[in-house]
Amino acid sequence: MRQKPRYPLTKAFVLFGALLMVFSASAEARHIIREGQPTIAFKKLYAPATVKQGEIFKLSAEITISKNVWEDDSVFLHICRTPDNTIVINNNFSPANPSTMWIPGETIKIGPVNVFIPPDLAVGEYSIQMGLFSSKSTPTETVYVRESYTNTDIKDFIVGTIRVEAAAQEVSEKMEDLVISDFETPVDVKKWGLVDSLIEQSTDNVAEGKYAGKVTFLKGGALEIIRLSNFFKYCNPIYTNWSAYDEFRFYIYGPPDEAAHTYLKSSIILLLKDKTERRFEMPISTTTEKDKPVTVNLAKIGEIIDLTNIGDVGFYVGGTSNDQIVYLDGVKLVALGPPKKAEASVKFEELKLSKDKVRPGENIDIEASFSITRIFTKDHTLFVHICRSSDKAGWINADVLPSPPTSRWEVGKIIAQGPYSVYIPPDAPPGKYDIEMGLYLAQKTPEGADYVKYYRGKDGVYVVQQPSGPVDFFKEPYINYEQYGDWIVGSFEVVKE
Repeated sequence: MRQKPRYPLTKAFVLFGALLMVFSASAEARHIIREGQPTIAFKKLYAPATVKQGEIFKLSAEITISKNVWEDDSVFLHICRTPDNTIVINNNFSPANPSTMWIPGETIKIGPVNVFIPPDLAVGEYSIQMGLFSSKSTPTETVYVRESYTNTDIKDFIVGTIRVEAAAQEVSEKMEDLVISDFETPVDVKKWGLVDSLIEQSTDNVAEGKYAGKVTFLKGGALEIIRLSNFFKYCNPIYTNWSAYDEFRFYIYGPPDEAAHTYLKSSIILLLKDKTERRFEMPISTTTEKDKPVTVNLAKIGEIIDLTNIGDVGFYVGGTSNDQIVYLDGVKLVALGPPKKAEASVKFEELKLSKDKVRPGENIDIEASFSITRIFTKDHTLFVHICRSSDKAGWINADVLPSPPTSRWEVGKIIAQGPYSVYIPPDAPPGKYDIEMGLYLAQKTPEGADYVKYYRGKDGVYVVQQPSGPVDFFKEPYINYEQYGDWIVGSFEVVKE
């Protein structure tokens, strides 16, 4: 990757290497074909005839060149709606072997590259548009120069077609419940860790199934508790991510009294934790009975702990004068409808600039506000990218750690960041400059990982980016993507002195 210039800022920014820039199909730019005789021959496309919604597939092509290429070209790869060739997926990439190293007459393989079909892309026939391009900049615009093919039968760079079919499995009307613990086996009983308490299978007071868990909170302890912390350390990840479910449900009750009521003798506290030790606690009413499950709304819990990273479930009492017997059964997660789609959780709120025009060599103060709809347990970085709108010239790439850290942001609360004073270098070319801001996580990419990153721009076009490993940058999309689908939140003008 070519490194962009770094510029000093008057606040302590953590500077970051420039990310690979791919032009968006929706960008305001001119596309022309290079003058002169074509030098590229298209030989073969490797792509499946059909693919299903939500799938990733590999695509590559073979070409030859008739003379040396003296600049590093990129590959444009578009999935287009037929018959008007409107771009619906923009999957541009740089070839692994740069074009300046290609040898005339030899077969050159472009790709393979991952292509992702979004789950909500309409079923139907699509065109595959593919070719090489370079960019030329002027003070007012960027011109993308495409290399034409010697193949006279290839019109508008359409090199193939692909059919998108419905997802392999129809979405069920309701997700199945996920049982955390039902005490139906001795192994299930052993999931529970004990402090001043006992637990065993019981058949004498069962809410559902054949067995319940008979819990004895022993007198004299400072805190009697049963919990699943060790289970969550080593379990299948499906048990630690509760974000797809609507309710946490369980039965908890006491032995029957003379009137056949199964009331609790004292209040039991439900304890839930995520793996960063955020906790949710709720007292359970003593009038709870065997035939009335306790139901907890997960949306409310998700405002306090991270539902994607659950680390413990427990029940405790704060010291008892006598042994207390409690029955526990049917601890499960319940979905009230079909599987939920992953949703954006960051909203851009407001941008404040100290001025709308700035001269080279001056500073401009930038303040941005955000809000979130779920708890973040990981600390994100705030990216700040500034460059001229027409051609990405004058690039300033500076990232900063938010204050307070995103792990301390509250759901629904507007959080202001900045103001940050950004220095505009003396040689910054004049023109309109876009400000791109948002949150991201840097994550290590497993070797050979079969995945892509994609987001939907404010024009509805999906932009797909390949892993840039070994460390990759995952940007959080905005809830209000119609306005900020490309993370451009504002602009200002650099004017001549």
